[in-house]
Amino acid sequence: MLAGVVRGSVLLTGVVLVMVASWRPGGTRRGFAVVDGMFETRGHSIRRQQAGATLVASSLALDVSRNPVLNAIQLVLLLLAATVLGVLLWRDSALRLRPEGILVRRAVGRPVRIAWAELSAGHPRRPGLNDLMLPVTRRESPTLGQPRYLSLGWQTHPWFLADAIRWYADHPEDRAGIGTQAEHDRLVAALPEC
Repeated sequence: MLAGVVRGSVLLTGVVLVMVASWRPGGTRRGFAVVDGMFETRGHSIRRQQAGATLVASSLALDVSRNPVLNAIQLVLLLLAATVLGVLLWRDSALRLRPEGILVRRAVGRPVRIAWAELSAGHPRRPGLNDLMLPVTRRESPTLGQPRYLSLGWQTHPWFLADAIRWYADHPEDRAGIGTQAEHDRLVAALPEC
């Protein structure tokens, strides 16, 4: 009985988190935080998506049984999944624009680094408001491979983020100012409204 109630509650919570995070994945902020010589935006809905997916997977793995030993094992596994979820929520993700390029620190895995010189002029284009990924078109190169994508779901509005990345891809002379309040103010004034 208890395992069934736990399973239903966890499943419902996970589905709600995924739906809320996917409804409008991007933030609304028109700008970045100016931090330690870079522009930074933190994860917005990415953590809710990860949390929801973890809860949904955990609840689906939980099988209600008449065997109390099996139920106890499943509840321990659910607690383990909740611990993993806690780590995902605790470790913050961030996207940083730096004078040398873009750095994405993810909650799990290695950081993603893209140098400004690797980006094609005129890209990326503005994404749809509900898009989850931003295609970053890179220059043709045998070592760079296929175009890469940056996940959306940051505190910064997705259009502002795309416009800012495109600005620095098209205006290398302005990259040295990244991370200063004066350059941030100039960038916000130069880019179109979201």
